[in-house]
Amino acid sequence: MYKNLGLFLLFFLIILACKKSVETHPVEQPQASFEVTSVQKGQVTFKNLSLYATAYRWNFGDGTSSTEQHPQHQYKINGTYLVSLTVTGNGLSNSNSQSIVIEDLPMDKWTAGTDFPGGIRYMALSFFAANHWYAGFGYRANNEMLKDLWMYDQESNSWIQKNDAPTSFAGGISFVLDNKVYIGLGENGSGQSPFYEYTPETDSWKRLENFPGNNGLANVAATTFALKGKGYVVGGANSFSNKQCWMYSPQSDEWTRLSDFPGTDRHSAAGFVINNKAYVGTGVTKTGAGNQVVLSDFWEFDGDSGQWSKKADFPGKGRYGAAGFVIHGKGYIGLGWKDIRNASLEREIEYYTDLWQYSAEDNIWTKKSSLPQPAKTWPFLLTFQDRVWMGTGIGLDIKATKDIWEYSVQ
Repeated sequence: MYKNLGLFLLFFLIILACKKSVETHPVEQPQASFEVTSVQKGQVTFKNLSLYATAYRWNFGDGTSSTEQHPQHQYKINGTYLVSLTVTGNGLSNSNSQSIVIEDLPMDKWTAGTDFPGGIRYMALSFFAANHWYAGFGYRANNEMLKDLWMYDQESNSWIQKNDAPTSFAGGISFVLDNKVYIGLGENGSGQSPFYEYTPETDSWKRLENFPGNNGLANVAATTFALKGKGYVVGGANSFSNKQCWMYSPQSDEWTRLSDFPGTDRHSAAGFVINNKAYVGTGVTKTGAGNQVVLSDFWEFDGDSGQWSKKADFPGKGRYGAAGFVIHGKGYIGLGWKDIRNASLEREIEYYTDLWQYSAEDNIWTKKSSLPQPAKTWPFLLTFQDRVWMGTGIGLDIKATKDIWEYSVQ
């Protein structure tokens, strides 16, 4: 009996000791705390100072979040953001918030420039070669097809007219390879797609083999780009739009047909090149009157593999005749219009002035400042280091224009 009593007392003392131990070691309440250690061009580095926490949830105030302990975050737009950190530990949670100010991101603006001296037109071509910018060709208001070419000299801030081309390239394409300019396609009255080499130093033209795509017919409003010494042509239209993709090799003066563009057939799409990859999006498909669809899908082309991959859709309304260009490694698409016939063959027209920036690194679009005039479709583009000129094109009331607007990022 006494033996059992002794065991009972021993057990009781153990329970008391455990109870005391628990009472002297309370559960630690997690405490959320953080600081900002650096801000550079919108990229913020956070240092987590929280205590007694095992899990973290950040809200950066711009619709994005993270579960990293010490995250970095890239903001896209200047402004004030409320950043919150919620931590959990020991079955409990705690939160802390603070405001941060982003004000060192580049600012963009639009500035009206002088008129293009070649006069009103739309679907003109432009390029940069031999340290100068060039623009010309296109259609007049009465669909007159133009052959004139103009060079912009930055030092004198003046335009100089060059020799006319042997034929017109209204709605054609141009790309530059090894300081040689290749121009062709479009409409010229022959029903075919002639192709030429232009040498800026001698202001001379050399006839090459016709573009063989689109069954040898005239191919208008195709999208073009240059990658690693090759020129590419995607889509275009004659009676109907197409989705053919062709590659030009200047060494052999030969065209090679590649696999078709994987998206819908189209013409008047926008495109640009970033880090040896081409991007093509928007446009309109044309399969007959009353069967036109404006597009907003967006694609990446890898010149090494020859493969296309789908990217995040252009977030603005579907459109065609938009401007596409690159500044500081970021792509831009904007402006353009919708001009189609609906099922009842009634004309539907809508003009767009919004501009969107594309980041190839994270496949994200960001809205930028809109053009401060009502309309500009099919402009020519002259890209400088931190700015681009958008000249001529279709304006309000479907009228050809000659004005030039500068978009800059500072």
